[in-house]
Amino acid sequence: MVSKRELKQEVRDFARAFYFEFLRHEIGLVPSIDSFVRKISWSSNVLDFFSADELKREFLIYSGLSDRVFEDASMEWPNDFLEQIKRGSEEGLLEWLQENVNKICRDEGVARVWVVERVPDGWVVLLDSKGLSKREAVEYVKSKIEGDVNDERVWLFKVNEKPSSEDAKWADLFNVIVRWKTKGVEVLEYASEDVEECWVEFEVGDLLKPLYEAIELDALYRGAHMYKKMQPGEIDRVEAGERLIYNVTDVKFIPFWGTRELWIFGKVKSETKPLSEYSPRIAVENMLFDHEFSETTPIKLVDGKTGEEFYCRFINPHDKVRVWCNCKDFHNRFSWVLKRMRAVQGPIFPAKRKTTTRKGVNVAQVPSACKHVFALTEALVRAKMISTAWRSVREIDLTKGWFV
Repeated sequence: MVSKRELKQEVRDFARAFYFEFLRHEIGLVPSIDSFVRKISWSSNVLDFFSADELKREFLIYSGLSDRVFEDASMEWPNDFLEQIKRGSEEGLLEWLQENVNKICRDEGVARVWVVERVPDGWVVLLDSKGLSKREAVEYVKSKIEGDVNDERVWLFKVNEKPSSEDAKWADLFNVIVRWKTKGVEVLEYASEDVEECWVEFEVGDLLKPLYEAIELDALYRGAHMYKKMQPGEIDRVEAGERLIYNVTDVKFIPFWGTRELWIFGKVKSETKPLSEYSPRIAVENMLFDHEFSETTPIKLVDGKTGEEFYCRFINPHDKVRVWCNCKDFHNRFSWVLKRMRAVQGPIFPAKRKTTTRKGVNVAQVPSACKHVFALTEALVRAKMISTAWRSVREIDLTKGWFV
């Protein structure tokens, strides 16, 4: 059972990660003049942009907890977690600001940047490849601009510097980014004939991890073959899924435009129990959506929540996905392995063993999925939605009902 303290920490971690992902996907980095960033204030949090129900569903998926967790802890969502949501959102905003600094430095080939307040209004960003002192940076800016600068509001930002809400300079950086590429921000690059330029290199992997690490769709297929090899006597779950392809029904799609995810839900009728069915689901990351057909968004679908039509790109075998199914095979064999990869798209409830003498399942800890998940993916392949293609001149209309 999750304690109240642990639950509050989970909520804070979720709000931080989710808000960061929202800012990164919705706004991008170093936004343009018409960016959504203009609608965000320093004190905004995820509740300003998503409903409580949406956040609750996202939280349960992110944490892998049961929807009974709040009732078990005698706490109400979101009223008992407003402080954690606020703090987590603030941390997510700071991480987004840090990644903006990283991107500016990476794109411009510099080690750090200075942000200088301009008098009477505006800001100056100085790209520093030399390692100037504060006095040198201020004097250089003064020599290049008209007017004066505020010597008390001159801030240095470096690659991978950890931000803090207690440091006023990060709030000033937010103000700069809000006005980026407008008259309020002028960008200078330190250059001198007497100075040898100094370039900085760092690994992209040093940047912040996304909300979900997930797993490649193709890796699930490879894992199914590996599991059969590592656990003699097991069936090939990909082949079993192919046999179930005509048992797939009620496929629904829900696009999340803000975080660029496509959620796919389906039903798979049982082979052995005529009245039983299973509910696999797949979430595809970094999806491309549009309101109109284009060569890069040729697939026409219906939003399962709003009933509106929309278009998306092909799903590539190397796309990152999260998966889930309510069958015992998924939960007892693969759910915990996938959870460590943050590749589970729902709560986990493995069955309790009645004996300790039974041979362990998935001893090699191979990441894969059940035959019902593969049945759904194979149906998507049959519908030409999963493909190695990246564009098409022909519209693929799946709005008139699911077919394979």
